[in-house]
Amino acid sequence: MNVAGMHRKRGAALLMALMVMAVIASIASAAFWWQWRSWAVEHTQRAQTQSTWLLDGALDWARLILLEDSRANQVDHLAEPWAIELQPTRLSTFLSAAQESGDAIDEETVLAGRIEDLQGKLNWRNTVEIIGDRPRFSQPDVEAFERLYALLGLPQQELQQVLLNLQRAEDPYEAQRPLLPRTEEDLRWLGLSDASAAKLRAHATWIPRRTTLNVNTAGELALQAASGLAAAEVSRLLKARSERHFDRVEQFLSTAQLLGAQASRFGVSSQFFRITGLLRHWDIQTQIEAVVQREGQQVLLLQVRRLGQCCGG
Repeated sequence: MNVAGMHRKRGAALLMALMVMAVIASIASAAFWWQWRSWAVEHTQRAQTQSTWLLDGALDWARLILLEDSRANQVDHLAEPWAIELQPTRLSTFLSAAQESGDAIDEETVLAGRIEDLQGKLNWRNTVEIIGDRPRFSQPDVEAFERLYALLGLPQQELQQVLLNLQRAEDPYEAQRPLLPRTEEDLRWLGLSDASAAKLRAHATWIPRRTTLNVNTAGELALQAASGLAAAEVSRLLKARSERHFDRVEQFLSTAQLLGAQASRFGVSSQFFRITGLLRHWDIQTQIEAVVQREGQQVLLLQVRRLGQCCGG
């Protein structure tokens, strides 16, 4: 065999070796990618499951706080333990016992949450009352919403549309009545715009039955809209409330110089609350929102929404 032939054979062998190495590298790379992908999926599923478990535990904890509060007293105000917002806190700071038992809680697992008194807001459900078997507008409550819309600069025409649809939803003789809302988000199908809903969220809500406005937890605009008082008078009330909460409705009416006939629209205790929790666990961020009703020796779960799970930044 001449020299040229030997060079060709060596070149072919080298090319074949390179091709084999390339195939092996491709297979190894694919195997590594599939292994990494399987690990990533398992990691995410595990984080999601643990996040759900931790948030459910936090929800039960919040319900227990509300239950213990009702056993202590029948007046609800903003100086009580349930009203203290939980700022973002590492679970490892108060779950050291779990770490010692071997159930490691990542040091970067962070929980935040709050309990909000829904009866500190105007209730859309109050605007329509049933007399006999026919729905009628509750004029004081309608006027309260009209004042709130004016304070927020929202269109009165939209309010009238929502109110009319609420009345129709309550009317058993209405042939094509809309569905009665179950949550405040459902008010959108009665004509409430997204922009108005966003502005109203801090001041108004939907509770499935008529409720009183808790004068100890109501915000400034909700209190002003419900009472019809001027802004300066409401500021005076809030200052007095910060020094000492109201133990009785009559005490509030006297301080506000309102007629006793309005007593049925106000209260100093609450049954309906919204619990919000936010958890960042590993690279997963999860939020839960629940509406609860405190009744007797129970805190009933009315609605639960998980607002999504995503990769934390």
